[in-house]
Amino acid sequence: PLAPPKPPEPRRPDIRVDGPLLVKNPPVQGAIRVCVALYEYQDVDEKDESRSAWCAPGSRIDILEETNPDWYKGVCQGKTAFYPSNYLEDVPETGGVLQAIYNYTQTQPDEMSITAGQVLFRLEDLGNGWVYCKIKKKS
Repeated sequence: PLAPPKPPEPRRPDIRVDGPLLVKNPPVQGAIRVCVALYEYQDVDEKDESRSAWCAPGSRIDILEETNPDWYKGVCQGKTAFYPSNYLEDVPETGGVLQAIYNYTQTQPDEMSITAGQVLFRLEDLGNGWVYCKIKKKS
C-alpha cells in the first residue's frame, strides 16, 4: 500500500467548525468510531469521479475499517473513501471539536498558544469564554 501523505503546514481555512454539531448526529451504519479531519485532504480518481474524496479541516469522518494502519476507510459528506490515518483524530466523547478563528499567544502557565485554523478538542467548558482543550495527540 501507499504511504499516507505528510500533513501539510497549518493555514487559515475558509471554514469554522462548531464541535457539538459534529457529534450530534449518530455515526453511519457500520461505523466503528468517529474522527475529525485535521487537514484538508483530496483524492481525485480520474477514471471514476464517484470514488473521489475531499474533506476540510474539522470535517467529520465515520470510520468503517482500520485494516491498514496508514489508511482508514470512512465516510465523509456521504462519500466512502480511504483517508490517511495521520490526518485524522478521534472525537472525544466529552466535548466535541472546535477550530480556532484567531491566533492566541499563551500568557499564563495554564494556557496554550494556538493558531488560526488549528483544530482543538473540547474537554470542558470553563465559563467566561474559556474552554479546556487538547490538541491532536498523533504525530
